[in-house]
Amino acid sequence: MEQTQSLQMRQELKQILRMEQANLLEMPEDEFHKLISDIEQSPLFKKLYQTEKLIRYQRFPRTDISSSLYQFKEEMVADKGSLDVESLLLNKEHIVRQIEKVGLEKFKQYFLFPESVMTLEETARECDLDVSEVRKINSLIDELSIMSEFYHPSNITSGGIRYSKVASVEKDGEGFVIGYFSASAARGRYS
Repeated sequence: MEQTQSLQMRQELKQILRMEQANLLEMPEDEFHKLISDIEQSPLFKKLYQTEKLIRYQRFPRTDISSSLYQFKEEMVADKGSLDVESLLLNKEHIVRQIEKVGLEKFKQYFLFPESVMTLEETARECDLDVSEVRKINSLIDELSIMSEFYHPSNITSGGIRYSKVASVEKDGEGFVIGYFSASAARGRYS
């Protein structure tokens, strides 16, 4: 009798977990990225990522952020929706100036693709910024990542299926790389 109940309970738990996974898979992309952003901002995640260093990013080999992410190209946003990057950046001119002050290489190293887990204080010290400025830059990156995630449409249209361009193949000094249009995708995966 007890084994039957235990087996039934395990099967019910498996079914509940499958339903939760299905809900995640069916979630609209913008909601999914918002969920990821919320998780990354949670105190537990920050503790596991920054303090305990149990979670870290692992970049995919020969990938980078697309060079087109640094430039505003009107043809990239010729979508039915509207991506208002200009007004977002105009409202955050101080943050943009801080990023320019840091420079492209340090910006990539400490904000987009941090190789080692650094605290906000360490990043601030390395980039000669205040901790509050580091927070604001991280927040802007999150906002832009979520916005840009969905505004690189492909010209291919097929019935009800919609394709989104998420990366491009680009040539750099050492050969070809995959250039992601989203900073969150370019960071790689958690390991």
